[in-house]
Amino acid sequence: MKRGIVIILVVLLLFTSAMEPANAQPVEGTDDEGRKTFRFDYTGNVQTWVVPETGRYKLEVWGAQGGRIGTREDTGGRGGYAYGELELEAGETLYIYVGGKGGDSLENIDRWYGRRSPYNDGGWNGGGYGAGSRGPGGGGATDIRRGGTTYDHRIIVAGGGAGGFLNHFGSSHHGGNRTNLMSGPNGQDGCLGWYGSNNQWPSDTAGGGGGYRGGRSVCGDDPSRAYGGSNYIGGVENGGEETGVREGHGQVLITQLVPFKVNWNENNQFPSLVTKETDITVRIAFSNPADAQVWDSDVRLRVEWVKNGQVVHHQMFSLPQTIYSGGSVDQNFTISVPDLSSGTYEVRYKLIRQTSGSTADKMQVFENIEVVEGLNISFSDQNTFPKEWLVTEKRQVVIAFQNNENRSMGANTHKIIVEWKQGSNTVHRQEINISLPVGAGTVYRRTHELQPPSTPGNYTVIYSVRHNNGLESVEKQIFENIVVHDHSTSWQISALHDQVEGNLVTWTGRRFDPNRDVDVNIQDDKVAVKVSYHVPMFFPVTRLFGGGDWQPMITVTSEQQVHKEKPAW
Repeated sequence: MKRGIVIILVVLLLFTSAMEPANAQPVEGTDDEGRKTFRFDYTGNVQTWVVPETGRYKLEVWGAQGGRIGTREDTGGRGGYAYGELELEAGETLYIYVGGKGGDSLENIDRWYGRRSPYNDGGWNGGGYGAGSRGPGGGGATDIRRGGTTYDHRIIVAGGGAGGFLNHFGSSHHGGNRTNLMSGPNGQDGCLGWYGSNNQWPSDTAGGGGGYRGGRSVCGDDPSRAYGGSNYIGGVENGGEETGVREGHGQVLITQLVPFKVNWNENNQFPSLVTKETDITVRIAFSNPADAQVWDSDVRLRVEWVKNGQVVHHQMFSLPQTIYSGGSVDQNFTISVPDLSSGTYEVRYKLIRQTSGSTADKMQVFENIEVVEGLNISFSDQNTFPKEWLVTEKRQVVIAFQNNENRSMGANTHKIIVEWKQGSNTVHRQEINISLPVGAGTVYRRTHELQPPSTPGNYTVIYSVRHNNGLESVEKQIFENIVVHDHSTSWQISALHDQVEGNLVTWTGRRFDPNRDVDVNIQDDKVAVKVSYHVPMFFPVTRLFGGGDWQPMITVTSEQQVHKEKPAW
């Protein structure tokens, strides 16, 4: 009993190993153009091939020949041929099925009924079995499968030839035939039966060839005919096919065409800190090696955002024009930071063919890219902003904020942005460099000189902080109803000692002497200014007494409180 169990186990192991992919290595070589080739011969089992390098490959497959009748060379249908091109990724696996030749029958007729190995054997991978002493087997198909090992994974197929028969009909018994096909990939087995007036002769029927769809077998005698299997090129590009080419076992040849390559500029950079849902401008440079494919309009730049090894977002960019071998790209690209969860990501640059999805041989990777909501700073509630300005004046304004980040703001890495807006339109913008470092959790407080827009009007002023890489603060401080006056419409006290006392001041196009026409009265924390000036006339009126021309006098007064504040420094 134990011996029987051992025998069964051995048989099962042999059967299982025969169904697993073989580890036979292809025969490597070069063609007449110096291109690397990989040849796969018949093994009677599926073979696997791992793509060594990303690029474009030519795939060629030959189906196996059907069995001959004895030594008659002209009887077995020859295998078909199919070819095509495909972009393949380094590391992916192709499954190679090389068809086997059908079994050769005897030349003598009516020697036996039914099937006998190896005379009626169908070729491996779909060849149909023959029947009778002159019923040779059909040839097996040759195919390549991608992404799996089922029939649905076939990307290219060359049909096997039908088993031989004496009175063949044209090319239909060769691999690549398109008529009298089965619905599935296997060639039809030869018919088992008896013929003659008294059913005295056993059937001699050839097996059909395997293929994308197998060939049929026609029941009859002496011997009856069968059909070759069909070719298939639906899974490749630039494909073609021929009928009745191969003798003997099938074969596969893979040729590496000019590779899809790219060289990334080592000086390319990506901001280490970015705010989600913002646009950043990044300069990206890369070149097409001299021995590589032309980058046509199908080639795209792909920017990927990767978290824990998984691509969570990508963005595609067209190239500026066709880039030939030896050419390059060096330009700004506007990259939209996606709405990602705050955290650390990896950003990858790739070149990809949009139609096939294949990528170039190298990518450029930037690690530890931090995606945040924005700079975490808070402006001081004590910040104030003057409500009224003159178009020509400058003022010293204190701006304070706290750095709430867990890192310091380096010197000269950030700017305070002051925007003067009317609706959504920014009329005037001032950038103030933060020249000193601001430690994590510390307060920045400095006096800065601000200047309003040159156009009078009502404005909203907005403070924000911006990193030099484009990252902006989430919090902004807003001051509304800020009025900018033209210097001819109202009187404002700006800097008393600099602009009034001891200086000539332009007022409505007329110069006046402050020592004569300006009266300044300071009481406690108030300053009252009285300006008296003459209005020019086109036709001066001559004084009746004392001589000279008389001009009307207009007096303008303004009173403001003095703002007392401790210096920021």
